[in-house]
Amino acid sequence: MVAIKSLGIFLIVNAILFFNIVCGDDLDLDYMLSLVNSARSDNGVDPPLQLNSLLIDTAQRHSERMEESGELSHDDEDGDFATRITNSGYDWNAIGENIASGYENEDSVMDGWMNSPPHRANILNPDFRDLGVGRSGDYWTQDFGRTFEESDAEES
Repeated sequence: MVAIKSLGIFLIVNAILFFNIVCGDDLDLDYMLSLVNSARSDNGVDPPLQLNSLLIDTAQRHSERMEESGELSHDDEDGDFATRITNSGYDWNAIGENIASGYENEDSVMDGWMNSPPHRANILNPDFRDLGVGRSGDYWTQDFGRTFEESDAEES
C-alpha cells in the first residue's frame, strides 16, 4: 500500500514538472488579442486588431532568439524587425514592434507596455490592423502591421 501511494505521488509530481517544462512558456494568443483590443477600445481606437499567422511566427521566432542570446533587442541574426517581417512574406505598409522581458504573464507584460509611451503608441496606433505575439521564457514580442492590401481596400 505504501509503495502504491509513493508511486502515485511520484507520478503526480513528475506530471506537474513535465507540464511546467513543456507548457511553461504558454501564451494565450486569444487572451493577448483581447487585452490589446480592449486597450484600443478603451482609448477610442478603431479598428480592433486581428491575429496574423505570419506576424505570430515572426514574433515567436524573435522571442526564442532573444531568450537564446539572453539579450533584449529589436535586432537579431536576421536583421531588424522590418527585415524579419518582410522576410516572413508579410506585405506591409505599416509595422511596429514591442519587446519585453521579465514578465510572468500577458496581464503583467501588457501593463508594462501600456505604461511605456513608445510601446503604448504601438498598441494604440490606428494604422495597424494585424497582430502577432510570441513568448519564450520571459521574453515577449508583439509585432503589429497593416498590409498594402488592407490599405488599398480601405481607400476604395
